[in-house]
Amino acid sequence: MKILLLVIAFILIFLRLLTIYKTKYKKWTAERSFNGKKIFSRNYKGRNLHGTATEWYEAGNKKIEANFIDGKPDGLATEWYESGNKKIEAHFIDGKPDGLATEWYESG
Repeated sequence: MKILLLVIAFILIFLRLLTIYKTKYKKWTAERSFNGKKIFSRNYKGRNLHGTATEWYEAGNKKIEANFIDGKPDGLATEWYESGNKKIEAHFIDGKPDGLATEWYESG
């Protein structure tokens, strides 16, 4: 659980380093690529994360996917090992953990 919260904090720290594409509805998307491969993609409403935030490993596998509403984690948040196996899965409601988080060994 602490690892997932640290991952979410990690996402928020890198918000300042993003390339920003504004739309006419004050919603915007930040994406970062390296060598033609996406590293992360996040959606915002104003200055707050709003929608799905996703990170990928260099190989192209998903690393993290979490949903946000007005800057707070909401819904399912999942992290994967580089091998593609699930690492952590947790649910959030209005920024607070909801229920138990599940964590797997890399071997499954």
